[in-house]
Amino acid sequence: MPERAPDHRQRSRALDCDRSFIVQAPAGSGKTALLIQRFLALLARVSRPEEIVAITFTRKAAAEMRHRVMAALRSASGPRPAALHEEQTWKLARNVIAQDKRLTWRLAQHPARLRIQTIDSLCAMLVRQMPWLSRMGAGMGPHENAGQLYRKAARRTLAMLGAKGTPDELSKALAIVYSHLDNNAATFERLLIDMLGRRDQWLRYVRGSSADPLLRERLESAIATFVTADLKRLAAAFPARHKAESVGLARFAAENLEGQAPGSAIHALRGLARFPDVTTNALPAWQGIAEIFLTGSGRRRKSLNKNVGFPASEAGRSAKERLKAIDLAPDVISLLHELRSAPEARFDERQWIVLESLMRLLPVAVDGLRRVFLDEGFVDFSEIAIRARSAMGPSEAPGDAARPLDYPIRHLLIDEFQDTSQSQFDLLTRLIRDWQPGDERTAFAVGDPMQSIYGFREAEVGLFLRAKRHGIGSIPLEALTLSTNFRSSAAIVDWVNHALGKAFPQSEDILTGGVTYEPSVSFKGEIAGSAVQIHPFFSDDPDAEAERVLEVIDEAQTRRPNETIAVLVLARTHLAGIVSALRKRGRKFRAVELDALG
Repeated sequence: MPERAPDHRQRSRALDCDRSFIVQAPAGSGKTALLIQRFLALLARVSRPEEIVAITFTRKAAAEMRHRVMAALRSASGPRPAALHEEQTWKLARNVIAQDKRLTWRLAQHPARLRIQTIDSLCAMLVRQMPWLSRMGAGMGPHENAGQLYRKAARRTLAMLGAKGTPDELSKALAIVYSHLDNNAATFERLLIDMLGRRDQWLRYVRGSSADPLLRERLESAIATFVTADLKRLAAAFPARHKAESVGLARFAAENLEGQAPGSAIHALRGLARFPDVTTNALPAWQGIAEIFLTGSGRRRKSLNKNVGFPASEAGRSAKERLKAIDLAPDVISLLHELRSAPEARFDERQWIVLESLMRLLPVAVDGLRRVFLDEGFVDFSEIAIRARSAMGPSEAPGDAARPLDYPIRHLLIDEFQDTSQSQFDLLTRLIRDWQPGDERTAFAVGDPMQSIYGFREAEVGLFLRAKRHGIGSIPLEALTLSTNFRSSAAIVDWVNHALGKAFPQSEDILTGGVTYEPSVSFKGEIAGSAVQIHPFFSDDPDAEAERVLEVIDEAQTRRPNETIAVLVLARTHLAGIVSALRKRGRKFRAVELDALG
């Protein structure tokens, strides 16, 4: 009998079409296969295929999912597969074929009826079907490279703001920002271009901000919340046995530094009576402690001298030895270094005046960009997303959000949920805001918060944790965790568990997006030889590294001559030596979009 995966109960549970789930699926766990099985299970129950919407984050992923669904339907007419997971997909696909015949869907001839799409295409669909509510109309497609539109809007905005007849409040705001930027118009233009490209991340906070009398208080409170959370984590992680000793050494360093090293954070420690608390008022003291323990690059100090308050006296030498004896774990060192760049929880008057001026000017730039869109007949993807959210109405408004759509959405599936941004989460909440638990409408989210890498585009892994705890809108999500890795051998999986298990926080934190590590179990057996080998280089020697890479390739090809080999690097620049070495040896390789044709 075929072997079951250790987490087969969780996988079977995920196919309960009467319930909503959020599934944490680590690398190699077959999450796409599970998503497809869920999609097939739902297809066999709905009246129309369009009632199910599956969202992915790239066109490639959407195309792959559609291909795999259609391949499953085609294979349903074939023999029963031997593998258990393939047999499950086969059974589900056969149920869909039966439903297809009963309701004459003809999916084989009309695969476009399957709503498997990116979040961008979902937004475009919402805008097309609700042209009046979105205030966008028809015929304005997305521009693949909208940078030139941002530049045109930025230049028009600056020209308009500098022209006669500009309202006094805007002229004054412009003068303040120019003064802040040393009257550098080119810098202001570049900043506006960048901000316009990211407006989906900030526009909802800026619109109407000038009318909010509590805005400053709200912003300062938000900063304080984040800083306090960091201080609490640091205070909890700092070894209790060393706290009293650290206070005495901090006070010693500050007193010896008096009158020297102006601007040093250590001066904040003068007269320190007890270990700093976790309020924002204590932030300078924490930053002073970080300065004593750490170098500028965030490493533990190896040498202590008079510049950090430890003179070459007998007392100074004794203090140095006592400080070096204080053992700090890597997470404490990392948190201390991060606190050095933590912002003050209060704006000074100059900062607030500049920020307030920007919040007056940025909406003007956005209005200018929308006029450029009308002139050019194109928009960007952010505008489509903004208009889609607007068309859906506020997330808390009553009523059927999906009523204007051709077919109401009854089941929503979201892939790579850990990469969801706040704006996208808001759209999903509006989309299902009228759903109620038990009304035969379900949400299903799958992802791996341990693999969240898109913070630069506002992806917030904390949203995964929030959805797991509180659901999406009014729909609670039952949390499932997959643990089986079908991709790698047991030795590799065990090595990853051991190497990464301690690199993650010990507890989840929605505010900061802190996620715990979930170990995996390999479905494959052991392989001969060592699964993971490390070849350390302690100096920057790309030629030597490249030679070692080629030696490893040769060894691998000798053992397994018919298998392919991949070389992964962090950045293109790391490939230069390797590519050159491969060429010299006359070795054939593929480096798509990496190796210049010339």
